[in-house]
Amino acid sequence: MEIISKPYLSLFKGGMTAQGNSLGSLAKVSKKVIAGTGTLFGGRAEDVYFLLWRLFPHEMVASGFKFSEIRRFNEEFGNIEETIYEYKEDGEYSNTNSRGGVRRTEKVMPGISPFIYGRYMLHNVVNVRLVDVWPDPVHLENVPTIFVDMDKDLSEAYHDMIGAFEHAIDTRDDGHKLYLPMTDFGISYVDNPFTFPNATVKTDEEGTRELIWKAIHLDENRLLPKEKKLQEIIESEMAEGRKSIVYVRDTGSSSPGRDVRPRLQKVLEQIGAKVCILDTNTTATNKRSEWLKKKIEKENYDVCIVSQELVKVGLDRATRSC
Repeated sequence: MEIISKPYLSLFKGGMTAQGNSLGSLAKVSKKVIAGTGTLFGGRAEDVYFLLWRLFPHEMVASGFKFSEIRRFNEEFGNIEETIYEYKEDGEYSNTNSRGGVRRTEKVMPGISPFIYGRYMLHNVVNVRLVDVWPDPVHLENVPTIFVDMDKDLSEAYHDMIGAFEHAIDTRDDGHKLYLPMTDFGISYVDNPFTFPNATVKTDEEGTRELIWKAIHLDENRLLPKEKKLQEIIESEMAEGRKSIVYVRDTGSSSPGRDVRPRLQKVLEQIGAKVCILDTNTTATNKRSEWLKKKIEKENYDVCIVSQELVKVGLDRATRSC
């Protein structure tokens, strides 16, 4: 029996990758195969297409698929977005012999039909919880969410932004594409209304962007209600001699103006906290736990600000102990 216990089985999902071909070879020569993963789907139907071919090829053949028919699989069990560009060559300086043209592009979008589970997964997949396979799980505390209302200025700026997005959604032909950006801005802007960038949308393949909403920047010398609450929490922890980790969502990876970490560091230093920031380039991935332990135990930092994305790899043990 071959047990493929890779935590990232999705690494084998590629059509002609070395890892994928290795998986196919192992499955072919093994009488029994147990493939374990926590990331079976990455959000698209095609994520399991080649895995199914390598682990259950007889079922794919029985369904009438050929190995190269990934597009058909996406059509049946996923989402494909087709964009049509029409070029009209009727300008003053256009080629008189040209009649323009039409170009179509396709993009596989997130989305998985529930039928894929009943057809291929139900009889081949065993779903387990983490506690079922973790012999000594860490006790999880049910910490309640603390809700903090926006003040008047922030609330007005927030609703101005939402109104601009809703107007664009209702009036633009491609307005439906703005729902996700509106959600993103709605979550992030209220945490950093001081340097947050404008909302724009790409209008052509050359990268031209159109303004949807001009960001309203509040006075940086003020404190937001949420920042005041954070100060209260950290002051309480410091009074009890406990160290804290503050997880953030925006680190400026897509736009420097979205980075909320420098602001939070300044806010926490106002109450006398010693604050460090763990970034992707601060230290090697496999040394993050050691780095954090040194900062907390030897250098006596009170707070570490870190992106929630960095917790996924290299910081698990440290976060459980702090």
